[in-house]
Amino acid sequence: MFQMRLCLLVLFITQPIFSQSITPEEVMGAWKVNAVSIAQNTDALPEKVRELKKVFEGAIFNFQGNGVFEIELQNKSSQIASIFKEFTGTNWILKNNSIHIGYEADIYSYMRIQIEKGAKTLFKLPMIQLEVTKTKDAKPKKFKKLKSKYPKTRVLNSLKKPVFKTKEFDEGTVIPYSEVQTPPVIGDCEITADIEEMKKCTSQKVSRFLNRKFNTEIANDINFSGTAVTKIRFIIDVDGSVYNISATSTQPEFAEEGKRVIGLLPNFTPGQHNGKPVAVSYVLPMTFKVVE
Repeated sequence: MFQMRLCLLVLFITQPIFSQSITPEEVMGAWKVNAVSIAQNTDALPEKVRELKKVFEGAIFNFQGNGVFEIELQNKSSQIASIFKEFTGTNWILKNNSIHIGYEADIYSYMRIQIEKGAKTLFKLPMIQLEVTKTKDAKPKKFKKLKSKYPKTRVLNSLKKPVFKTKEFDEGTVIPYSEVQTPPVIGDCEITADIEEMKKCTSQKVSRFLNRKFNTEIANDINFSGTAVTKIRFIIDVDGSVYNISATSTQPEFAEEGKRVIGLLPNFTPGQHNGKPVAVSYVLPMTFKVVE
């Protein structure tokens, strides 16, 4: 059965890596990735690690003096790359020797990078670490506060209540996502003859939505560390609305938060089977990785 996979990677900084604080002026400028290596003791999905390594090979991180962040990727074709490209044109701040990337309204939660300086400079992210070299300096300027590209940020969406609709479906009327002839799509994803492209587009949209809306501070609240696996199930009805959201997880708090975020999803364009709209069952596995 086809299952859309999302690996939500959460990095929480509990203490500085080294005692001497790094300054924003040291960070400002362009940094080129020279080498990518897998972090020790990672138990993430191997294919995700390989994809992540490929995405960051030769990448350039640009921390502008006015607080604007840009990233240039050499490998742009993967789903993960499309997510990281969204970070270009956001803000960056330095806090506790960690670079926080995003918007103020989203509490700079898009990405966090630990910096380790020694014989080599390392940018440490979940699952991987990047050996980087500074190729260009930048001078401090007045901070340019940017507004989110998205009309509804995580903070604003905390005011919106999720919708949990339930419905009894007759036996045989719900088609698994892997078997439906025309899968449901979301947002600006188009219905085309390329079924795999439709699935890829919807996967990317839902992944970005979850990454923006999921309250990652839950892990801090419950003092969680390690890895948690969560599986969310729901049905996309013939009108495109989401019904019967359920979730299981090795960490119950993540299951509840996953259900909340899915309850915020906008309507899909419904799937079709034999030329008619049908209800489609959807399974969404997620892996949460928290590194201390």
